[in-house]
Amino acid sequence: MESLDASRAWIERFSARWAANGLGYWIARLRETSTVIGVGGADRRTEFWNLFYLIDWSHWGHGYATELALAARHQAAALEPGLPIVAWIHRDNTGSQAIARRLGLTDYGQLEARHLGGQLTHRWADRQPAADPSIMKMPARPGPRRSA
Repeated sequence: MESLDASRAWIERFSARWAANGLGYWIARLRETSTVIGVGGADRRTEFWNLFYLIDWSHWGHGYATELALAARHQAAALEPGLPIVAWIHRDNTGSQAIARRLGLTDYGQLEARHLGGQLTHRWADRQPAADPSIMKMPARPGPRRSA
């Protein structure tokens, strides 16, 4: 986050979504030390669950992002099994793509919009996108954020 105020606003926004939808983003901590190593979960959007996972680079390669993403997918499917699980993944982010594959998600192609920093982003999902082309557009949101 860019500032303490931006972090607070992000937490407040997603806390409200959690209260409304019964699920949202979690803080990932190491069991042994309680050190925060990332954030992730599933956020309810209008037509899908948005899967998000971000682990500090110093903790990559230990399966934490996969564990977090699997838990989020399981909880989202338990709450509303009819909604697709979607992850917006940068074209060059092979680590997130590998996690998506482990979850059984498929790359359904590049989105029309460009993500933070102009990076090309693909829509990964657990099922074929809806016929409505608007589902392939990245949802608008305030402020910068890193993608899964």
